[in-house]
Amino acid sequence: MSLAPLARPPGRLPMAYEALEHELRTPLASLRSLAEILRDHPELSEAERRRFLDAMIGETQRLQGTLDAILEWAEERA
Repeated sequence: MSLAPLARPPGRLPMAYEALEHELRTPLASLRSLAEILRDHPELSEAERRRFLDAMIGETQRLQGTLDAILEWAEERA
């Protein structure tokens, strides 16, 4: 993911920041939803619970990749 700022229309964030916002908010929203399902539905089978937990692990890996890219980008500009 490129974090280089792009031209921005008046009143809007640069596209790179909009993309970054999406890359952070989407997995966080997924994690919250998955956790709420697990909390609110104790009747889920072990296989269903495992599927939700696997999805949560995938979302945390996605977030880690985004954060790694941000830190790498910041180091290059320091």
